[in-house]
Amino acid sequence: MGSVSEILNKVFTGTALTVSQGALSSTTDSVATSTVLVAPVTNQQTSNTSRVQLSASSTVPKSGIIVKALSTNTASVFVGDSTVTTALGYELTPGESVSFAPTNLTTLYVIGSNNTDKVCWNVL
Repeated sequence: MGSVSEILNKVFTGTALTVSQGALSSTTDSVATSTVLVAPVTNQQTSNTSRVQLSASSTVPKSGIIVKALSTNTASVFVGDSTVTTALGYELTPGESVSFAPTNLTTLYVIGSNNTDKVCWNVL
């Protein structure tokens, strides 16, 4: 199938992976194959001085979500549930990231001290 770095590159770029299963036998000389399309769910959200839902689209993560403050941000952003504030959220300084295991992407919110800083996220 390829090296680990080739596989990871395909996962992060959304390229189709060909997965082989089974073994060659002396009578068949073939291997069963199937194609799995791997399309990462990623996006960005601009923070605001009032909390903003990370995504309005209902998405259920299989393993979790990674949220990262863009390195170009000028201030911290805060991540949390629908009650998040700049005093009661998980603080992300510019370039910092955190992972969560929410039941749905719609349950996460972000807030900041301005209307220009952003977070990016990737559903796992």
